[in-house]
Amino acid sequence: RAKMKRSNVLLLLVAAAALAGCEFVGSGIAPSVTGGAGSAPGTPTAIVPLDASKLGQPSGTSAGIRIAKFRSDLAQLQHVAVQEVQRGTQLRADMDASVATYQIAMGTIDSSRQAGANSPVPVDAWRSAQAQLQTISSVLDRMNGLSNEVAKNVAFAAFLGQSIRETNAAPDATDQDRQQLKILEASTTQTATSLDQLLGGLRQQVLQQSPFLGTEGAKLAHIAPPGGSGPAHAALFPQPP
Repeated sequence: RAKMKRSNVLLLLVAAAALAGCEFVGSGIAPSVTGGAGSAPGTPTAIVPLDASKLGQPSGTSAGIRIAKFRSDLAQLQHVAVQEVQRGTQLRADMDASVATYQIAMGTIDSSRQAGANSPVPVDAWRSAQAQLQTISSVLDRMNGLSNEVAKNVAFAAFLGQSIRETNAAPDATDQDRQQLKILEASTTQTATSLDQLLGGLRQQVLQQSPFLGTEGAKLAHIAPPGGSGPAHAALFPQPP
Protein backbone atom coordinates (compact mmCIF):
# COMPACT_ATOMS: atom_id res chain seq x y z
CA ARG A 1 0.00 0.00 0.00
CA ALA A 2 2.93 2.36 0.67
CA LYS A 3 4.18 1.83 -2.88
CA MET A 4 0.71 2.54 -4.26
CA LYS A 5 0.45 5.78 -2.28
CA ARG A 6 3.86 6.93 -3.52
CA SER A 7 2.79 6.22 -7.11
CA ASN A 8 -0.37 8.30 -6.70
CA VAL A 9 1.58 11.17 -5.14
CA LEU A 10 4.11 11.13 -7.99
CA LEU A 11 1.35 11.38 -10.59
CA LEU A 12 -0.20 14.33 -8.77
CA LEU A 13 3.17 16.06 -8.48
CA VAL A 14 3.82 15.71 -12.22
CA ALA A 15 0.46 17.26 -13.05
CA ALA A 16 0.91 20.03 -10.47
CA ALA A 17 4.36 20.89 -11.79
CA ALA A 18 3.01 21.15 -15.31
CA LEU A 19 0.16 23.41 -14.22
CA ALA A 20 2.50 25.67 -12.29
CA GLY A 21 4.87 25.95 -15.24
CA CYS A 22 2.18 27.07 -17.69
CA GLU A 23 2.15 30.53 -16.06
CA PHE A 24 5.76 31.09 -17.10
CA VAL A 25 5.02 30.14 -20.71
CA GLY A 26 2.07 32.49 -20.78
CA SER A 27 4.25 35.43 -19.78
CA GLY A 28 6.60 34.89 -22.72
CA ILE A 29 6.06 34.06 -26.38
CA ALA A 30 2.74 32.27 -26.77
CA PRO A 31 3.34 28.63 -27.78
CA SER A 32 1.60 27.44 -30.93
CA VAL A 33 0.05 24.41 -29.28
CA THR A 34 -3.49 23.34 -30.04
CA GLY A 35 -5.63 20.25 -29.82
CA GLY A 36 -7.89 18.52 -27.37
CA ALA A 37 -7.31 15.54 -25.12
CA GLY A 38 -5.45 12.76 -26.83
CA SER A 39 -4.00 14.93 -29.60
CA ALA A 40 -0.27 15.59 -29.88
CA PRO A 41 0.94 19.18 -29.64
CA GLY A 42 2.50 20.70 -32.76
CA THR A 43 6.16 20.25 -33.53
CA PRO A 44 8.31 23.30 -32.68
CA THR A 45 9.76 25.22 -35.60
CA ALA A 46 13.25 24.13 -36.56
CA ILE A 47 16.05 26.21 -35.09
CA VAL A 48 18.05 28.03 -37.74
CA PRO A 49 21.68 28.37 -36.60
CA LEU A 50 23.21 31.82 -36.79
CA ASP A 51 25.11 32.45 -40.01
CA ALA A 52 28.19 34.07 -38.52
CA SER A 53 29.41 35.16 -41.95
CA LYS A 54 26.62 37.76 -42.06
CA LEU A 55 28.05 39.53 -39.03
CA GLY A 56 31.35 40.53 -40.55
CA GLN A 57 34.26 41.73 -38.44
CA PRO A 58 33.67 43.06 -34.91
CA SER A 59 34.31 46.73 -34.25
CA GLY A 60 36.51 48.04 -31.46
CA THR A 61 33.65 49.76 -29.65
CA SER A 62 32.20 48.62 -26.33
CA ALA A 63 29.17 47.41 -28.29
CA GLY A 64 31.45 45.44 -30.61
CA ILE A 65 33.07 43.71 -27.63
CA ARG A 66 29.65 42.72 -26.30
CA ILE A 67 28.61 41.49 -29.75
CA ALA A 68 31.44 38.95 -29.68
CA LYS A 69 30.12 37.63 -26.36
CA PHE A 70 26.53 37.55 -27.64
CA ARG A 71 27.65 35.60 -30.67
CA SER A 72 29.36 32.99 -28.47
CA ASP A 73 26.41 32.74 -26.07
CA LEU A 74 23.93 32.36 -28.92
CA ALA A 75 25.98 29.63 -30.59
CA GLN A 76 26.03 27.64 -27.35
CA LEU A 77 22.32 28.19 -26.78
CA GLN A 78 21.44 27.04 -30.28
CA HIS A 79 23.64 23.96 -30.00
CA VAL A 80 21.81 22.86 -26.85
CA ALA A 81 18.41 23.91 -28.20
CA VAL A 82 18.75 21.77 -31.33
CA GLN A 83 19.48 18.74 -29.13
CA GLU A 84 16.50 19.51 -26.88
CA VAL A 85 14.15 19.79 -29.85
CA GLN A 86 15.40 16.42 -31.10
CA ARG A 87 14.88 14.86 -27.66
CA GLY A 88 11.40 16.34 -27.43
CA THR A 89 10.48 14.98 -30.86
CA GLN A 90 11.70 11.50 -29.90
CA LEU A 91 9.81 11.58 -26.60
CA ARG A 92 6.61 12.54 -28.37
CA ALA A 93 7.11 9.67 -30.84
CA ASP A 94 7.69 7.28 -27.92
CA MET A 95 4.52 8.53 -26.25
CA ASP A 96 2.42 8.17 -29.39
CA ALA A 97 3.71 4.64 -29.98
CA SER A 98 3.04 3.55 -26.39
CA VAL A 99 -0.48 5.02 -26.35
CA ALA A 100 -1.29 3.36 -29.68
CA THR A 101 0.02 -0.03 -28.52
CA TYR A 102 -1.90 0.32 -25.26
CA GLN A 103 -5.11 1.04 -27.15
CA ILE A 104 -4.57 -2.03 -29.33
CA ALA A 105 -4.14 -4.20 -26.23
CA MET A 106 -7.23 -2.70 -24.63
CA GLY A 107 -9.17 -3.33 -27.84
CA THR A 108 -8.31 -7.01 -27.54
CA ILE A 109 -9.41 -7.01 -23.90
CA ASP A 110 -12.67 -5.19 -24.67
CA SER A 111 -13.47 -7.63 -27.48
CA SER A 112 -13.00 -10.61 -25.17
CA ARG A 113 -15.18 -9.06 -22.47
CA GLN A 114 -17.96 -8.32 -24.95
CA ALA A 115 -18.11 -12.03 -25.75
CA GLY A 116 -19.65 -12.65 -22.34
CA ALA A 117 -19.69 -11.34 -18.79
CA ASN A 118 -17.73 -14.34 -17.57
CA SER A 119 -15.17 -14.32 -20.39
CA PRO A 120 -11.63 -14.21 -18.97
CA VAL A 121 -9.40 -11.23 -19.65
CA PRO A 122 -6.56 -12.30 -21.99
CA VAL A 123 -3.46 -12.33 -19.81
CA ASP A 124 -1.06 -11.51 -22.65
CA ALA A 125 -3.12 -8.49 -23.73
CA TRP A 126 -3.43 -7.32 -20.13
CA ARG A 127 0.32 -7.58 -19.58
CA SER A 128 0.97 -5.72 -22.84
CA ALA A 129 -1.34 -2.92 -21.72
CA GLN A 130 0.39 -2.86 -18.33
CA ALA A 131 3.82 -2.61 -19.96
CA GLN A 132 2.70 0.28 -22.17
CA LEU A 133 1.32 2.23 -19.20
CA GLN A 134 4.65 1.74 -17.45
CA THR A 135 6.40 3.07 -20.56
CA ILE A 136 4.04 6.06 -20.66
CA SER A 137 4.87 6.77 -17.02
CA SER A 138 8.60 6.65 -17.81
CA VAL A 139 8.22 8.93 -20.85
CA LEU A 140 6.24 11.41 -18.76
CA ASP A 141 9.07 11.52 -16.24
CA ARG A 142 11.56 12.24 -19.02
CA MET A 143 9.29 14.88 -20.53
CA ASN A 144 9.02 16.58 -17.17
CA GLY A 145 12.80 16.53 -16.77
CA LEU A 146 13.35 17.91 -20.27
CA SER A 147 10.79 20.67 -19.73
CA ASN A 148 12.76 21.83 -16.68
CA GLU A 149 15.92 22.05 -18.81
CA VAL A 150 14.12 23.85 -21.63
CA ALA A 151 12.56 26.35 -19.21
CA LYS A 152 16.03 27.45 -18.14
CA ASN A 153 17.07 28.02 -21.75
CA VAL A 154 13.83 29.90 -22.48
CA ALA A 155 14.74 32.25 -19.63
CA PHE A 156 18.32 32.61 -20.89
CA ALA A 157 17.11 33.34 -24.43
CA ALA A 158 14.89 36.11 -23.05
CA PHE A 159 17.85 37.53 -21.09
CA LEU A 160 20.10 37.37 -24.14
CA GLY A 161 17.53 39.12 -26.33
CA GLN A 162 17.08 41.88 -23.79
CA SER A 163 20.86 42.35 -23.47
CA ILE A 164 21.18 42.64 -27.26
CA ARG A 165 18.46 45.30 -27.40
CA GLU A 166 20.05 47.29 -24.59
CA THR A 167 23.44 47.21 -26.33
CA ASN A 168 21.85 48.74 -29.41
CA ALA A 169 21.42 51.94 -27.37
CA ALA A 170 25.11 52.15 -26.40
CA PRO A 171 26.47 55.67 -27.08
CA ASP A 172 29.45 54.42 -29.09
CA ALA A 173 27.52 51.83 -31.14
CA THR A 174 28.26 52.28 -34.85
CA ASP A 175 25.96 51.52 -37.78
CA GLN A 176 27.97 48.33 -38.27
CA ASP A 177 27.37 47.38 -34.63
CA ARG A 178 23.63 48.01 -34.95
CA GLN A 179 23.42 45.90 -38.08
CA GLN A 180 25.17 43.02 -36.31
CA LEU A 181 22.92 43.43 -33.26
CA LYS A 182 19.86 43.29 -35.52
CA ILE A 183 21.02 39.97 -36.96
CA LEU A 184 21.77 38.59 -33.49
CA GLU A 185 18.40 39.68 -32.14
CA ALA A 186 16.51 38.08 -35.01
CA SER A 187 18.36 34.78 -34.57
CA THR A 188 17.85 34.86 -30.80
CA THR A 189 14.13 35.52 -31.23
CA GLN A 190 13.79 32.60 -33.65
CA THR A 191 15.56 30.29 -31.20
CA ALA A 192 13.44 31.54 -28.29
CA THR A 193 10.24 30.93 -30.24
CA SER A 194 11.21 27.34 -31.03
CA LEU A 195 12.20 26.66 -27.42
CA ASP A 196 8.98 28.17 -26.13
CA GLN A 197 6.95 26.01 -28.50
CA LEU A 198 8.89 22.96 -27.33
CA LEU A 199 8.26 23.84 -23.69
CA GLY A 200 4.56 24.36 -24.31
CA GLY A 201 4.33 21.06 -26.17
CA LEU A 202 6.04 19.11 -23.40
CA ARG A 203 3.82 20.60 -20.73
CA GLN A 204 0.71 19.98 -22.82
CA GLN A 205 1.67 16.33 -23.17
CA VAL A 206 2.12 15.99 -19.41
CA LEU A 207 -1.24 17.66 -18.78
CA GLN A 208 -2.96 15.37 -21.28
CA GLN A 209 -1.33 12.08 -20.41
CA SER A 210 -1.10 12.28 -16.60
CA PRO A 211 -4.90 11.95 -16.11
CA PHE A 212 -4.97 9.29 -18.86
CA LEU A 213 -2.29 7.32 -16.98
CA GLY A 214 -4.19 7.49 -13.69
CA THR A 215 -7.58 6.62 -15.18
CA GLU A 216 -6.34 3.77 -17.34
CA GLY A 217 -4.13 2.45 -14.57
CA ALA A 218 -7.13 2.16 -12.24
CA LYS A 219 -9.17 0.53 -15.01
CA LEU A 220 -6.45 -2.00 -15.73
CA ALA A 221 -6.06 -2.81 -12.05
CA HIS A 222 -9.79 -3.42 -11.78
CA ILE A 223 -9.85 -6.01 -14.56
CA ALA A 224 -6.55 -7.70 -13.68
CA PRO A 225 -6.80 -11.43 -14.53
CA PRO A 226 -5.63 -14.12 -12.10
CA GLY A 227 -1.86 -14.22 -12.29
CA GLY A 228 -1.72 -10.84 -13.99
CA SER A 229 -1.09 -8.75 -10.89
CA GLY A 230 2.29 -8.64 -9.22
CA PRO A 231 4.90 -6.28 -7.76
CA ALA A 232 5.07 -4.15 -10.94
CA HIS A 233 1.27 -3.99 -11.14
CA ALA A 234 0.93 -2.95 -7.50
CA ALA A 235 3.63 -0.31 -7.79
CA LEU A 236 2.13 1.45 -10.81
CA PHE A 237 -1.61 1.22 -10.48
CA PRO A 238 -3.87 2.22 -7.56
CA GLN A 239 -6.22 -0.47 -6.36
CA PRO A 240 -9.95 0.23 -6.96
CA PRO A 241 -12.09 0.84 -3.88
